Amino acid sequence: TMQTVDEMYGSNNSIGLGLSWLYFKQEWQKRKNSGEPIFKQKNKFNLSLYHATFNGILPILLRNYDKYSMQAGVELRMPFLDYRIVAFAFRLPADFKVNNGFSKLILRKAGSKILPKDILNNKVKIGWNSPLGEWLNGIWKEWLMDELNSVDFAKSTLVNKAALKQMVNDFFSNENRSRIDDQVLGQMIWLNLQPYLIEKANKTYHNFNA
Repeated sequence: TMQTVDEMYGSNNSIGLGLSWLYFKQEWQKRKNSGEPIFKQKNKFNLSLYHATFNGILPILLRNYDKYSMQAGVELRMPFLDYRIVAFAFRLPADFKVNNGFSKLILRKAGSKILPKDILNNKVKIGWNSPLGEWLNGIWKEWLMDELNSVDFAKSTLVNKAALKQMVNDFFSNENRSRIDDQVLGQMIWLNLQPYLIEKANKTYHNFNA
């Protein structure tokens, strides 16, 4: 997937993901024909992991979770963050981390005798996201429909109105979606709605201060 290409080969302002994908396709075909492992750039992979661990999302999560736990008066510990485990993980070959379509392979192997197969074989990762699908289909449903049928929304120039309405209609018409699909679709609707909500808020603020 494009996400895998981004994680394995990386992209930045100089080399976009599109160019990374072209390179990846060529490398993939070459290695497939020769029988070589698909992901061979271990240094790039480990550099990406290093960045994510020390400069990316992890420091932000640690800071925020520390605030959450102190606010609630409870102890919270992030797993696998003992410095010896971190050092050990960085010394492992890439094949121990990503192999045959699975991430965290060494953890899956370690838990193979005690964890159910549906957990060991699960490739979908869900963090502590807000239950937007549940909210949009529940307490926010009336508000959402009012916004989509409002004059402000009809005048909005920042969203694809027809596409967003179709997305919402599909969301409400599918009552048998899984919990994961519910969360993913709810997140997509919310993200696509954001430009309109920001546009509306700015107009309200401007009119109030005019």
